[in-house]
Amino acid sequence: MNLTTPSRTIVTSDTGKSIVPNSLRGAATAAQGTQSASTRPGLGRTRNPEVKIVKGIPNEAQERLLEQLATWQLPAECLTELIEHSHCISYAPGAPIFLKGSTADVIFWVLTGLVKVSYPNTDGTRVVVKFAGPGDVIGFADTVDSAGRHTQAFESEAVTKSSVALFTRDHVIRALHRLSPLKLVSLIESLNSSWSAMNSFNARFLGLSFRERLEIIFGQLAERFGAKDSRRVLLTPELSHEALAEMIASSRPMVTRLIAEMVDQCVIARQGKHYILLDAFTAVPNKTPVTSLRTASVSKTKPFRATSDPQPALHLAEA
Repeated sequence: MNLTTPSRTIVTSDTGKSIVPNSLRGAATAAQGTQSASTRPGLGRTRNPEVKIVKGIPNEAQERLLEQLATWQLPAECLTELIEHSHCISYAPGAPIFLKGSTADVIFWVLTGLVKVSYPNTDGTRVVVKFAGPGDVIGFADTVDSAGRHTQAFESEAVTKSSVALFTRDHVIRALHRLSPLKLVSLIESLNSSWSAMNSFNARFLGLSFRERLEIIFGQLAERFGAKDSRRVLLTPELSHEALAEMIASSRPMVTRLIAEMVDQCVIARQGKHYILLDAFTAVPNKTPVTSLRTASVSKTKPFRATSDPQPALHLAEA
């Protein structure tokens, strides 16, 4: 995938076809038509009436980014400024959004759909480090190569049909130049705390058993993509055993065994291609607390696909 500045043509590697990106405002109406279950009325977060919402862009994407800006102690006006200098591109399921080692001059803001961020290993396997949904910002982690260029540290792929807004790092830097020294110091402190928390979590995660890792992953997915029903919490993404194995850095047979074990212990259940976290899951140690979940009817929840593989998610009997 060859990404230049947003004012130029962008070539996606899935089709090789040149696409001249539309203005984010102009493309927002089309993006709204592909809203996932988590962006529909009743599934999103409670909107802050004091926040000015830009028309045509999914509310959840804006509100989640505003929450992140608040965490970094940045003014809400930054969102409007980023939108004014952004462009929207749609990605088909399985299409790469960016590749590891590609030039890191663009940052990506997920508007609709589900995408995954992963690290490709030299043996062809990969470790999924994050599932990103509406409002999440990806593509900001980079490394510096021998030539001094900033390159992407990870790769990303659309899991479902997704709309992503692009804005350049140069514009972000120019926006930061206008902040006061006090705001910049607060931003550095916030970023340091964020990266420290991430490194602490990764260190802890590596020391856990595969069972404990899977429990934490289920807890995180419930926090971000969970929907309550009478049986506890439904995970809306459709997760295959292979996808879960990539998330805990294990083999697929290991995940199959762990899933069967957790079902037998009434910790989780299956409903079609989805997992349900039962009441017993709240008593599992080392898991991520499940809070602030969106309440929804299971029958009205539109499923995600967590892999681009055309085969359906495997049931226990088939795994």
